[in-house]
Amino acid sequence: MSQPSYAEHIKKQWKTVLLFGVITFFLITAFIIFFLPFEFRADTQVFIMTRETAGEAPSYAVVATAERLGENITHLIETSRSLDYVMEASGGKIDKNFFPEDPRKQLNKWKRSIQTAVVPGTGLLSIAVFHPQRDQAALIAQTVADVLANHSREYTGFDLEIRQVDAVFTSTLPARPSIPLNALLSFVLGCIIGSLYVVAEQ
Repeated sequence: MSQPSYAEHIKKQWKTVLLFGVITFFLITAFIIFFLPFEFRADTQVFIMTRETAGEAPSYAVVATAERLGENITHLIETSRSLDYVMEASGGKIDKNFFPEDPRKQLNKWKRSIQTAVVPGTGLLSIAVFHPQRDQAALIAQTVADVLANHSREYTGFDLEIRQVDAVFTSTLPARPSIPLNALLSFVLGCIIGSLYVVAEQ
């Protein structure tokens, strides 16, 4: 059978395709709501420069150096040593029970909880933290920024000037998982499954 015949058959069975989409939508959305933890997001930014270039006007070389250092920092932040620095700097305010006792699981949890990225062409490093509690997400984001700003040399091994340039902003509603996005994707997936079903049934 030619491809147009498949399309025509799917068009005739659109109610079946739609039904698959709706069912998949409700199943996946229900799973997300009842079984996955919702997490708030806290964001801040720091500006990175070497102390040798701290007083210079921004140039391509200065920004390129900051970006390269920022890339190094993004990897350093995801280490267990980074987590130790942050937990210690918080003075016990960060809930340690959020992180498992097993070192490997603890590190994986830390990596899933924090996202960092260098903003191209700026020397800025964005920091995003996810946590089920808004205040804890904000606290961790602020502590990470403080550690970078106050202990950059011992933390990174480089003689850096790191300044926090944004206050911590916390999402009002849970940011992860994204129900609208997952609902849309589940509906599309259901329609694809429904299309395959009606074609196979033909």
